[in-house]
Amino acid sequence: MMRLAAIAFLVAVWGGCATTGPGEGGAIPTSFEEALEILNSSEVADRIEAVQYIGAERDPRGLVPLQEALGDEDLLVRLEATLALRNYDSPVTIPLLRPILEDEDADMRYSAAVALFELDDYSGVDVLVEGLRSQRSNYRLTSALFLSRIRWRPAVPGLLEMLTDEDPRNRSQAAYSLGWIFCAPEAVDPLLAAMKDPVPFVRKDAWEALKQITGETLPFSYEAGPELREAQLVVWRRWRLAHREETAPPSPSPVPAEESGE
Repeated sequence: MMRLAAIAFLVAVWGGCATTGPGEGGAIPTSFEEALEILNSSEVADRIEAVQYIGAERDPRGLVPLQEALGDEDLLVRLEATLALRNYDSPVTIPLLRPILEDEDADMRYSAAVALFELDDYSGVDVLVEGLRSQRSNYRLTSALFLSRIRWRPAVPGLLEMLTDEDPRNRSQAAYSLGWIFCAPEAVDPLLAAMKDPVPFVRKDAWEALKQITGETLPFSYEAGPELREAQLVVWRRWRLAHREETAPPSPSPVPAEESGE
């Protein structure tokens, strides 16, 4: 649960990376009425400041202008509008956000999925699954956290790929989720491979996830030198060969003839 408690912080960081921060060239409104006027500015930074102000104030009158900002010609303004709507923390914003899940821009789809998730609406889970393979490292990590929170089983293939992610934090989270959240038997061999990771805390998470899935408690000195670690891995591999059938993932259920079209 400690890992999942970081979700709000990660989303805040992700949102801040996509937009202009306060005081970076935009006209800063001091009232709701002034913010509405600035929304008509020709300057992108001005409109971003206005959207941020409205989202922070959470005045019910701001829902209509924020909905209009979702159609702004500039992507950063549109992204900021999704974040502002999330700030309202109200079910009335859900119908405004759901259509964005079909937006042609991947960042918009993702921002809507994140905003909806924080409103306890999971209609964007497929977008979050796509986010596991995003080019943005923080998207991949946030997707892993969110999908693990609701134990969304279709996330497992993406998490398996994330065990070789370029970011060690993502590899660590993938191992943790596969072991402690999903207890995924198909992760046994990839986790064994991850126990050779160059980063000690990733090796540790892979080992603990493997123990969680298999129930086996063979030792592994994840901070030891390569010779000792390799010797211990040999023992783990021998155990794996002897118990391969016990840890195999379940076979898919056959599809009845009437459902398969035969």
